[in-house]
Amino acid sequence: MFYKTTTVISLILLGVIIGLAIGLAIQINDPALKTAGAQKYIGEAKGFIGPVKLEVLVDNGEIVKINILEHNETPGVSDPAFEQIPTRIIENQGTDGVDVVTNATFTSKAIIEAVNNALTGVL
Repeated sequence: MFYKTTTVISLILLGVIIGLAIGLAIQINDPALKTAGAQKYIGEAKGFIGPVKLEVLVDNGEIVKINILEHNETPGVSDPAFEQIPTRIIENQGTDGVDVVTNATFTSKAIIEAVNNALTGVL
């Protein structure tokens, strides 16, 4: 009887430890946690219709996230630029070599310029 009780308790504790380890591993890879201590820089540039304002988060000298704060660009037409350009900038860790999105050239250029304006003198 003692052996069964000890075995059951050991298995329960092992399950709890494994669950905590998995939870911690998921938390470590959570992008939201990576940006928790990041520095925020605001940039703005003229788009096709009006200004595009964004926030660039930099952590340990690395661009980790770009948030679009404000814009008046045409919905649908500009959406691919807002989806693709920030991702490309993060992948390249800068705007060099980032091509504009077809049919959203002005918006693409505005995002690139706004990031450059935000990061002037930072990286």
